[in-house]
Amino acid sequence: MAVEVAVSGFQHQVGGHFGLLQCEGHVAKPLDARELAFYKQMTPRFRKFAPVYCGTLQVRATAYKNGRLKLWSEKRGANPCHPGPPTGSRHEKVSPRARLQQEEADEDMAAVMFRVNEEGRVEVETRDDTHHWAPSCQIKVVQRLLLAGSAGSNFILLENVVHGMRRPCVLDLKMGTRQHGDDAPLAKQDAQRRKCAESTSAALGVRMVGMELYEESTSSYQFVDKMQGRRMDERHLRACLMRFVKGAGRTRTAALRARLADLKATLQEAHSYRFFSSSLLIAFDAAKPDSPIQVRMIDFAHSTFDGFEGFNDLVYQGADDGYMKGVDSLLDLIPTTEDERIFEAAITNDALVITDLMRPLGADSSPVVSSREASPSPPIVSAPAATL
Repeated sequence: MAVEVAVSGFQHQVGGHFGLLQCEGHVAKPLDARELAFYKQMTPRFRKFAPVYCGTLQVRATAYKNGRLKLWSEKRGANPCHPGPPTGSRHEKVSPRARLQQEEADEDMAAVMFRVNEEGRVEVETRDDTHHWAPSCQIKVVQRLLLAGSAGSNFILLENVVHGMRRPCVLDLKMGTRQHGDDAPLAKQDAQRRKCAESTSAALGVRMVGMELYEESTSSYQFVDKMQGRRMDERHLRACLMRFVKGAGRTRTAALRARLADLKATLQEAHSYRFFSSSLLIAFDAAKPDSPIQVRMIDFAHSTFDGFEGFNDLVYQGADDGYMKGVDSLLDLIPTTEDERIFEAAITNDALVITDLMRPLGADSSPVVSSREASPSPPIVSAPAATL
C-alpha cells in the first residue's frame, strides 16, 4: 500500500544550481541519467567517500487556493537503505533520548516551504537563518514540478549528511582544474575555462562554492555563496577555511586532514577516473563539539572512468591530477594539528583577514525569495539563528 510522504526544500543547500529537496532524512536531487548511472556503478573505493545512494523518488506538487504548495511523494514499504525511521547520516539505530534529539533537529530543519504568488510565480517562505542560495535554486525545481503536473519529476535519493545536526556547518568546494564534461558544447567549455582561470580553480584546483557557519560567539550563521567564491583569491579562500576549521576545532580538523589524505591516496590509484565539476562537501555540528566531521564527494554528473557503461566517453589515462591538486591545496591551506599552539595561532591570524568582509543581514531583508535572480550580496552575510 502506498503511503504519502512530505517533501520540502533542503534548508542547508549552500551551492550548486540544481535545487535540492529533502524527504524523510534524505536529500532529493533532480535526476540526471549520468549521475544516476555513476552512483549505481560506483566501486567500493569511492563509495566510502560518497553519500549513500538510496534509490530514486518521484515528487509531485499540488497548489491550493490560498497559494500554498504541497510537495509530496509516495512510498511503498520501508526505504531499503535502512531498517526503520532514519536516525542519522548513516541511518544507524540510536537510543530513545538520541531519537528525541533527532526529532527536534528534524523539526528545526523542516523550514523551507513554497507558495505561488498572484502572478503565478513560485516563492519560498523561509527563515532568516537559511542560506539565501538555497531558495534561489529550489524555486526553479518547484516551478518545473508545477509544470509537470500529475506526472511529477524524478529525483535521486541520497543520504542527508547533516541529518540530525542541530547547528549544521557546511562547506561546499568545487574540486579540480577543469569543470566541463566532454559532452559540453564549445561555448560552455570556454565559459568554464574562463571561470577556472578567473578563480582559484586553475591555480589551486579548488574554489569555494558555498558555506554556512554557525558561530557561538554571535549566535548567528555566516554565509558565502558561489558567486562570492568565484571572486575569492587564495588569501580569502584561506581565510574562509580558517574560519571553518576554527569552528570545527582541533580534533575534527585532524580528522578532516586524515580524510583528505585518505582520499588523495585513493585518487592516486584510481586510473582513468575523472571527476569533472565534482565537489567536496564538508560538514559538522556546531552544537555537538564531540560529534564527527563529515566529508563526502558529491556531484557526479560529469564524472567518468574506463568501463563506465551506457555512455560513449573518452578514456583517460592515469589519475585525476586536477582533483588531486585541489586536495593537495586543501592540505596546504588547512593547518596541521599536532601542536595546539601552532594550530590556534594559524586559525586566529588567518581568520582575521575575513572580518572586514562581514556585515549583519539588514533589517529590511525580506524572508521571501522569489523566482527572480537574487540580487548581489556582500562577500559574507550573517543572520540570526532560529530559536529552538
